Amino acid sequence: MVRCAKTKQIERKKLSEPHTNSADQSSSKILHVVRQALLNAAAELVAQQKSSAENPQTSNLNTNENAAQKKTKKTRVARKTTRRK
Repeated sequence: MVRCAKTKQIERKKLSEPHTNSADQSSSKILHVVRQALLNAAAELVAQQKSSAENPQTSNLNTNENAAQKKTKKTRVARKTTRRK
């Protein structure tokens, strides 16, 4: 196998550079932490979906309560604006 001069030059340069694994290790640790965070978030989301599927009445009540709270907030804001005028 014949190597050209440019390839030999690149190989020498790679060998002469001190290669440290600290950058590789730190990026690997970051990736591991991010992966764990994503897995935990996914597991929590699945658990929430299972609990809402098991208790549809509870989720409906929560939805109705949230809708009622939004309506009262809207009416409160409307009343305040009418008082100022």
